[in-house]
Amino acid sequence: MKAQFKEIDARPAKKVAEAKARKKQAAHRQLEKVRKKSNSISDQADISDRSKRKMIEQLHKKATPKKEYVISKKGVQVKAGKGKVLVDRRMKKDVRKQRMSKRGKQNDVEGNAGLNLEVLCEVAG
Repeated sequence: MKAQFKEIDARPAKKVAEAKARKKQAAHRQLEKVRKKSNSISDQADISDRSKRKMIEQLHKKATPKKEYVISKKGVQVKAGKGKVLVDRRMKKDVRKQRMSKRGKQNDVEGNAGLNLEVLCEVAG
């Protein structure tokens, strides 16, 4: 008897399956719209290739699903499924620190590169 219930529980419910099908169909419709728009953009002759590519990339970027970040917490079990990324607090802070230090280095290099040697020579001599 328990085995039968486990078997029934393992199967996705009809409502769940229908919801997944609706979601899949909506995504398919949206991709078709994007495909049609991108074809119409690529057929235009008066626009440069670079701007066409950029417009098409923007369309595809909006249509594709984004990753969802799941932040793990102490004592709480979290599952990261399809389209989800498991992240912990420490990892987020480390990545943020790396980005900040990278920006600082870029600003230092840009600041020094902005000084022209000819101008320095004129000021000094």
